[in-house]
Amino acid sequence: MSGQIYASDIELGGYYLPASDVSVGDVYLDHISLGMAWEFEEFLAGGEETFPPVSLHFEDRSSPTGVGELGNTYYEVTHWFQPENFLVTGSALSFSGTHELLGDIRFEGSFDAGQVAAMQNGDPHLAETALTGTMHIGEAVFEDVHFQGWLGD
Repeated sequence: MSGQIYASDIELGGYYLPASDVSVGDVYLDHISLGMAWEFEEFLAGGEETFPPVSLHFEDRSSPTGVGELGNTYYEVTHWFQPENFLVTGSALSFSGTHELLGDIRFEGSFDAGQVAAMQNGDPHLAETALTGTMHIGEAVFEDVHFQGWLGD
């Protein structure tokens, strides 16, 4: 796969949280973030100050922790990954790229449209497997990973 393509007919924007550990050593995937449709449009149009609409957030669980303003614990060392290539449709997500620490990262997965709709309606408890797929991080392969859809705070 090469290039950056957004071709979804449904709103997919939100956070996708892995239900099981996806990790290499002490570095764990916290979530996949997808922008809203308008964010993809702006990014693909070449806007200078647009936020990348596909990204992954990893946390180093061997690092010190802090407490956020909402009382949540967070890790002080995090890693962010923006895929060089992505394909987003109403039924599937795939992306690939290289991270300086983790190496090659690749994902192929599919959305459950009903659960994505529940997420968009603010019902994350009905979106526990909104996205399912296979993640490759370096030499590690994580098959049949389920991701809960969540809109955020």
